[in-house]
Order: sequence, then structure tokens, then C-alpha cells
Amino acid sequence: MPTLLYGEELKIAENMIPRVTKQPEVMEAAVAAGKQLGERLRNGHDRKTVAEKMQRTLMQMFSESA
Repeated sequence: MPTLLYGEELKIAENMIPRVTKQPEVMEAAVAAGKQLGERLRNGHDRKTVAEKMQRTLMQMFSESA
């Protein structure tokens, strides 16, 4: 990805790599997302149902924008 943004001659340096462990808000969001995922999986989350609902929503949005 960096070469797409900055070209083939880019030399990746250690200081260019983001450190999420030094970004407490990112770490907190990751913990919250993990807890939410665990809760959903324990409560019978159905990925197919969610995907079908999103597909219907997107198709509705596409039909309204045409």
C-alpha cells in the first residue's frame, strides 16, 4: 500500500509503521469490538441473515439513486 501512495522508490522505515499500542483510543475500540463480537456469537448471531439484510438495504439505496 505505501508504494501505491508514495511510489516504487519508497524505503519503509521503522518510524513509518503505526503503533496501535501507543494509541489508547484504538486499543479501547478494539477491545469493545471484541466484546461485541463475543456477545453476538454467544447469542446466535446469524451472518447470513445480516448479509441478506445489508444486501436488501444496499439494493434499495441503489434503486433510489438511479
